[in-house]
Amino acid sequence: MDLFVEKEFAVNFQIEYYPDKGSEIQKIIYSIFSEYTGIKWFLNTSEDFIEDNELLYKLSDYNQNRELNVDFNNLFNSQFTPKNQTLVLTEKYRNWFPLLKEKGVLCYSYDDYETEIQNFRDKTHFKIDLSEPENIPFKWNRFNFLNRQTNFIIISDHHILCDKDGQKIRNNLIPMLKESLDRNHSYSVFIFTELTEDFEKKRGQLNSALNGYQVKIHLFNFLHEFESFDFHDRILYSNYTLTDSGKGFNLNSTKPKNSLIVSASVFEKLTFKRFNTHLKELEKYIRRLEKLEHANNPIRSSKKDFDAFRKLVANF
Repeated sequence: MDLFVEKEFAVNFQIEYYPDKGSEIQKIIYSIFSEYTGIKWFLNTSEDFIEDNELLYKLSDYNQNRELNVDFNNLFNSQFTPKNQTLVLTEKYRNWFPLLKEKGVLCYSYDDYETEIQNFRDKTHFKIDLSEPENIPFKWNRFNFLNRQTNFIIISDHHILCDKDGQKIRNNLIPMLKESLDRNHSYSVFIFTELTEDFEKKRGQLNSALNGYQVKIHLFNFLHEFESFDFHDRILYSNYTLTDSGKGFNLNSTKPKNSLIVSASVFEKLTFKRFNTHLKELEKYIRRLEKLEHANNPIRSSKKDFDAFRKLVANF
């Protein structure tokens, strides 16, 4: 994650935050600064300021990768290309917020960060009990949090493309994507699954069904002999979220089941840690898969698929 912090945000937070009385959102912000690792952070002042601010001092303890004296007003323009996870915290609302949000950045000012982060969590943190009749049939619009602040989706599900009775793509993956994505935004969708038929045939089926959407489909086959990490669980990842589905994402059914759908965001330490661990393991798997000498095998990913995934990982 890239984290951009105006010193004024850090000053105001230090003045008003009391650990024993802090709100849930204040505690989340404090956790990001004091417990999260793997963050590159940017500050609009000098190093001298860090030692006088507890929030930034703790951030520097865990995350040494930083840039100081950054002019945010000059940096954030139409040429700015954010990382896939980018969080901006400022003193006041800035006129470049809309531009950054269109690029998938989470932007919050001190005036409204608690309300806005709570709104984000309300949309992305939920549990759906599929044993409850009111949740059957499953409503695909529960995934519509994917349509903003998202430019990629990773689906890890061994059966999402099997297209058997009760698991038809036209009744599951296609409506999930159509209900969730914005036709005016572009997305890369990476699907890790088990396939026994021609990849290009399956890709063509998906592209045809998603005509009118700006979606690039990338397919990867799970080959158990090359897994050093067990990718058993069915998980959907986006820029800032991770969603578990015990039964998988073939959810079109009139029959209740003893399964849960659990979604959370990077505004939870465990989810942030899981996200990064899983992405690293998927990257390792992709490297092994790409080395296989099966260029003439139709059940394989294309060079464009591998290149796209490498590009994705490099942008974290």
